[in-house]
Amino acid sequence: MIKIIEAGKIREARCKSCGALLQYDISDIREGSVGWEYHGTGPIRKIIRRYIVCPQCKCLVFV
Repeated sequence: MIKIIEAGKIREARCKSCGALLQYDISDIREGSVGWEYHGTGPIRKIIRRYIVCPQCKCLVFV
């Protein structure tokens, strides 16, 4: 019989810039503004996204 010792919290993502396969935990996720949403004559609101930073090329990887 298989038992769960610890619920799975580790996730994976691939960096689109350098192609590295990254393994991350929930505590590695950052949240921040990545731009503005525009409508008509000006910006309406900030675009907030969750991301991790690739340790190889330092690019943002959105999760």
